[in-house]
Amino acid sequence: MDATFISENNETFRNRDADPISGLAAAFHRDGFLLLKNFFPRERMEEWAEAFRPLLAHHLENYADPSLRGPARYYVTLPFRAPFNDPLIFNDDRLFSLLEKIAGPDFTMGQLATDTPLKGSEFQEIHADAPPLFSEGPVDTPAFQLALNFPLCDVN
Repeated sequence: MDATFISENNETFRNRDADPISGLAAAFHRDGFLLLKNFFPRERMEEWAEAFRPLLAHHLENYADPSLRGPARYYVTLPFRAPFNDPLIFNDDRLFSLLEKIAGPDFTMGQLATDTPLKGSEFQEIHADAPPLFSEGPVDTPAFQLALNFPLCDVN
């Protein structure tokens, strides 16, 4: 599969480049995020989306609180079972290499969940999910918490 990786400045790296992982890590450190288009097979993401629909419906019926993330935006945890525990996703050598370059060799996956915007949600700017590590002021620290987002619903 030919994956395309795009940074905020529209730099494009392809998985056939000599060392796309180093370029991606540098772009992440500069911009604070990456967009990885076609990184995983579309069919696999469609399987996830299909399995996600009943989980989202259950959440909306039982737990939805619009005050938590804004109107029509919901946080739904995913069970670590098929299809969400797919080794194709979690044991991907390219992903591991990128995460090690960004977060170091001892990174840990702490949760598997979605932040799902539905029709009527408000645009969400790029933002940090956690406060700074230190309160002493603008101390530039390495990334210590990352979010890997999968589009399980239409986000256009």
